Amino acid sequence: MLVPEVSRQRPILYSFRDVVALRTCVYLRKDSSPQRVRQSLGNLRNLGEVGHLSQYTLVSDDGSIVLVRNDEAIDLVEHPGQFVMAEMSDVLGPIVNRNDVQIPPLLRPNDHVEVDPEIRSGHPVVTGTRVPYENVAGFVADGVPMRSIKDYCHRWMRMRPQTHGSSPSTWTAGGRGNGDRPRLPDADLVRR
Repeated sequence: MLVPEVSRQRPILYSFRDVVALRTCVYLRKDSSPQRVRQSLGNLRNLGEVGHLSQYTLVSDDGSIVLVRNDEAIDLVEHPGQFVMAEMSDVLGPIVNRNDVQIPPLLRPNDHVEVDPEIRSGHPVVTGTRVPYENVAGFVADGVPMRSIKDYCHRWMRMRPQTHGSSPSTWTAGGRGNGDRPRLPDADLVRR
């Protein structure tokens, strides 16, 4: 149903738009069968809508799936192309799926992690920082003392690009560049 924008080969990498599209499918799946979801996506394309799935607002409505745009709702399953009334829902918020499993909100999956397309292109970070969440989680898993992790986060937050056109996302710690987590606790911050 969805071809990843970043990488189709292993490891498969999804863009932020892909993640929003996948959440939309999970949201639709709570009230509709996979066949109905596929049918709605096919009918969406038949209506001439060929953009990325994340561009569209799709909602489940009385057993059908509806496209909402410009204050109009268009049925995609029961009566494809017909205008209908629909109730809006938030796909980015928490979702309870068909098995009553709570799926956390996309932009704030827990108190310490946030996802914002404007911060590191939607990469999960420690709340209120630009520090990648997986760096901190990896340090904890490796048994690094909490004080060293805090020092690392504080140094990361103080970094500022020195030249015009530089992006803070180009800064790394400890000579990183091969995809490994930076060294702690004494790693100096350097520009990659």
